[in-house]
Amino acid sequence: MNKENRKELVMKAMQEKRTPGIFKIQCKNSEILYLGASLTLEKALNRHVGELKCNSHKNLNMQSDWNKFGEEAFSIETIAKVPEDRDPDFTFLMKLLTEQIQIYTDKGFKVEKLLM
Repeated sequence: MNKENRKELVMKAMQEKRTPGIFKIQCKNSEILYLGASLTLEKALNRHVGELKCNSHKNLNMQSDWNKFGEEAFSIETIAKVPEDRDPDFTFLMKLLTEQIQIYTDKGFKVEKLLM
């Protein structure tokens, strides 16, 4: 990718509407649930899936399950969004994430928090 193409992609990304919130990645063949938070949900999910496909994800448990069971064994979804009338600051996102981790832990899931 040349410098001009990269600049164009960066500008386009900056203009896209941000959707801050909490997401869940789960392997149907594993008891571990992965939760994460991002100011830009779509970009975060694309990054996690891209790293898994390239066998370069930092969460070794999730990468191992991805390699063993394949992409079709995984479900990925948004589980909470920051309300539009609220400033999507990182502190609020961490509070939401902590609440979701507690909810799933109370339901008996083993939850791993994904790095941002």
